[in-house]
Amino acid sequence: ATGGPVTHVPGHPVIPVDTNGAGDAHVGAFIAALSRGQDPRDATALANVAAALSTLYEGPATCPDLATTLAALTAAHPPSHAPAPARAGPPHGGPR
Repeated sequence: ATGGPVTHVPGHPVIPVDTNGAGDAHVGAFIAALSRGQDPRDATALANVAAALSTLYEGPATCPDLATTLAALTAAHPPSHAPAPARAGPPHGGPR
């Protein structure tokens, strides 16, 4: 923390089935977004969605792919309010 303003980034509402691995999905998506040049707020919004989606299945979670995460993010936040899309790059996570 640099002492700057605190920004609330809302979660993504889901009805979770299994939260095992959601934190790992969040951290992985956040770091991947930062490495693609997204600002921390947008990276957090993306990571919140990825973590939420990872709870929808039984068993250890894998992070959803980038296209699935961006689709859910865009659906939750219409384009006029959605964070800037990630730059092109390989999707993070593996198949479910």
